[in-house]
Amino acid sequence: STLSSSSAASDVYKRQTQKACLIPLNVMKLSAKAYNLCKEMGEKGNENSRSDAEVGALMAKAAVHGAGKNVLINLEGIKDESFRLKMESDVSSWLKIVDV
Repeated sequence: STLSSSSAASDVYKRQTQKACLIPLNVMKLSAKAYNLCKEMGEKGNENSRSDAEVGALMAKAAVHGAGKNVLINLEGIKDESFRLKMESDVSSWLKIVDV
């Protein structure tokens, strides 16, 4: 029936839209880890490579911010309020790591 196919299509759309948020959220997580590693390398690593570590940290920070923007843009199409709130909270948490 048209109703059941419409419902199935809606479910597929919902899953795909949520996936479109989860992928850049994972990029945020990995980039925040890279940021922390670069910061540590800059503090404890070879003095001659400090600027390389600082540039790496800046690039990782930009990746966290860019992926966060992507999550928030993708959330605009999601009606599931609990999912939206969770994603917004996670984005905020990852941004706090790199915005110290």
